Amino acid sequence: MFLESVESEINITPEYEEDFLIAMNQIRRRMEATINRFLDFARPQEPIFSWVSVAELIEEALLVIGPRAKQQETIIQVSLDGDLPMIRGDRKQLEEALLNLLVNALEAVRHRGQVTISAGRGEMPTNAGPRRCVRLEIKDTGPGITAENLAKLFDPFFTTKATGAGLGLAIVYSTIHRHGGEILVQSTVGQGTSFALLIPLETM
Repeated sequence: MFLESVESEINITPEYEEDFLIAMNQIRRRMEATINRFLDFARPQEPIFSWVSVAELIEEALLVIGPRAKQQETIIQVSLDGDLPMIRGDRKQLEEALLNLLVNALEAVRHRGQVTISAGRGEMPTNAGPRRCVRLEIKDTGPGITAENLAKLFDPFFTTKATGAGLGLAIVYSTIHRHGGEILVQSTVGQGTSFALLIPLETM
C-alpha cells in the first residue's frame, strides 16, 4: 500500500520504471498466492472425480518445474511401470499436490542435486486389509529432515523456510486423504527425503 501511494509522488527514471513494475507485480502475485493458500486450507473443495492418468499428471508437472530444474542444474529422473493403471481422482487437486512436492524437492536440493519420480502398483493398509493402490514417490538428495521436524511436517503453519505460510504440505495431506489415500515420508539427515503418495485403485 505504501509503494502504491508513493508511486504517483516520486519520479522513477525510465531506467528503473520497468524493474519497479515487475517488483510490484511480484508482490501482488505473492500476496494473492498466500491468501489463496489460506482459503484452500480453510475451505477445501470436494474432489471432482474422473479417471486420471498418473503418467500424464507427471508429464504436465514436469513441464511446469522443468525450467527451474534446468536453471539450478538439478537432474530429474522418472521411472514408471509400463502397466500403470488409471486412478480415480480430481485431476487439478492431484496435480497441485504433485507440484507442491516437486517444488519442495527442488528447493531442498537447491543446486546440482537429483530428484527422482517413480510410480507403480502397490498396496496400502486399511481396516479391511491391504488394498491395491498406485504408489507415486518423489525422492530428493537434499539435506534431509530432522526427526523433530518430521513429526510436525503436516501441521498447518509449520515451516522451516524463511518465507512461506507453512500450508503446502498440510494441503497435500488433506488432498490425498480426501482421495482415500495415504502419504508416507522417510528422511535421513544428510541423505535426502522421500514422499510416497498411496492412491487406492478402483475397477474401471
